[in-house]
Amino acid sequence: MIMSNVCTERKGTKQPSLQGPLIITLHAKKYPCSHENDGIPKSISSLSSIDGQHPKQEAEEDWSTFHPEFTHQLFENDIILGYKPYPQEPLLNNNELSLVTNDEVNGGSEQPLDDDKYLKIDIILSSSCHSCHVYVKSYDPTTWKESSISNDLNQIISKLKMAIPPVISINGEICAGQQSTFDKPFGKIIHHYSPTKRSSESMVMTLADPSAELSVLEYHNAVQNLSMFFIESASTVDISNTAGGFWKIMYLFCSHSSATKGFESDDDNIGTGENNNSKRRKIENNIFSLVGYTTLYYFHAPFKRPKPGLVVRICQMLILPPYQRCGHGKVMMEQIYNLIQKDDDKEIVVELNVEDPCVGFTLLRNRIDYEFLKKKCEELLPERYRCTLVNILADNECDEENLKKLFPVLPDTEGIKIASLMKVTKNQVHAAYELYKLDFGQRHFKIISVNKNSTGNDIAKQDKNSAAAQKQFRIMVKKRLMKTYAERIGSVNELS
Repeated sequence: MIMSNVCTERKGTKQPSLQGPLIITLHAKKYPCSHENDGIPKSISSLSSIDGQHPKQEAEEDWSTFHPEFTHQLFENDIILGYKPYPQEPLLNNNELSLVTNDEVNGGSEQPLDDDKYLKIDIILSSSCHSCHVYVKSYDPTTWKESSISNDLNQIISKLKMAIPPVISINGEICAGQQSTFDKPFGKIIHHYSPTKRSSESMVMTLADPSAELSVLEYHNAVQNLSMFFIESASTVDISNTAGGFWKIMYLFCSHSSATKGFESDDDNIGTGENNNSKRRKIENNIFSLVGYTTLYYFHAPFKRPKPGLVVRICQMLILPPYQRCGHGKVMMEQIYNLIQKDDDKEIVVELNVEDPCVGFTLLRNRIDYEFLKKKCEELLPERYRCTLVNILADNECDEENLKKLFPVLPDTEGIKIASLMKVTKNQVHAAYELYKLDFGQRHFKIISVNKNSTGNDIAKQDKNSAAAQKQFRIMVKKRLMKTYAERIGSVNELS
C-alpha cells in the first residue's frame, strides 16, 4: 500500500481527519559534512542532546526530506495501534517551534479529538546512508503537548530497524558509534559524470565485489535495509552466500569537495594518462554520499540456448527519492549493459534478466532495449524486419499487402538469435521490436501529414493510410500475444 500524504489546515480552519496510514519522515543532508551529528533539520523540535551538547539546527533548504513508499512489511496495515499520523506540516505559533493548542486549531471550539496520540517519526540518515538517528515523539491529541511513549518505543524501534541502517541514537541518546561519511567510494570506479554542465556535483559509479572486500559486505548490509521502504515486497539478501553464484554491487555516489563541492569534467569516463589520474585523485579526495545501488547476481546456466554461460540477474535497483527523475537510473542501466557486452574469457555473460520488475523499471528497461535495437538494427535485424521500406508509401498508395510488409511479426527463431546478440531475454527483444515499429509508424506518417504541398485529397488519403497502418501494427502485436499465451488461451477455451 502506498502511503498517502496527510497534512493539516492552517490556524483558524477546521481540523481535518487524520485517520490514515503511518507517516515516517526521512531526512538526508544535501551536502555532507565530515563531522558526525553536525546538525538536524529545523523542523525537528524538542530534541534531546547528543554527547551533552544540543546539535546545531540546519535550515530546511540544507536537507532533502522524503517519505517511504511502503511500510506494510514493518507495520500491519500501515498503522500503529493507539497512534495516528502527526500532521506533515507542523502547526506552529508565530513561526516558532511550539505547537498550537487544540482550541486554536479548532477556532476556539471545544470539540475534542479522538483519544489516539499523534505519532511523529523522524529518521536522519547519514550522507553515506550507513547509519542514522531516530526520533520518535508522541503528542497528546487535546493539549498537543509531548507525551510519554516509553511503553511502545522499543517495539516501534525494533520494527523500524528492519528498514533502516544501524541506529546511532534514539531521541538523542547515543546507541552506537558509526561513521557518517567516507572519503573513498567502495569498489572500482567504472564511470563518472555531471548531471548537468553547470552542476557542482559529480556522480561516481563503482562496481564492488563483496567477496573480495569485507568493507563492501559490511556497508551493503547496512544500506540495503532501505529497500524495504521503496521496493514493494523487498527483502534483504545475504550477498556473502556464493552457493550457486556470486554477487556484485553497482553503486552510484555523489561526490562532494569541501572546497568546491565537486568538480566539472568534459570527459565522461575515467581512462589513463596524467590528466585522468588527476581527476581520479580529485574524486578520491572528496566526500561521498549515496545516490543509489543495484545488486547483480551472477550464476552459471550450462543448458542455456543457444550457448551456455553466465546469466546476470538484476535483483534490486534503488535510486533514493531526492535523486529520482534525474536520469540516474537510465545511466546505471546503460552501464550494466556496457558491462555485460564486454567479453571476458573468465566471465562470458550470455543473458541479462530482472527479478520481478515493477512497472516503472519495466518501462525504463524497454526504452533502453529499444534504443539499443534501433541503434544496431542493421547488425541485429534481417532486412525484411527493418524499417527501410519507405518506398512503399512514397506515392501515398498503401494497400493492405504493402502495410503487412511494414509490420511483419518477428518469429521466435529470429527473436532467439537477436536475444543472444543483445544478451537479453527473448521477451525483451519482442518488446523492443514492437517499440521500434511503433516509433517508425508514428514518425513516418507524421512526416507525410506535414507536407505543405499536400492537397485536401492527399491529406484525406494520408489519414486513411495512417489508420490502416495502425491497424496492421495492432494485428502484429495481437499475433505475438496469441502465440505467447496460446497455452493459457487454450485452457480457458476448454473450461468454457
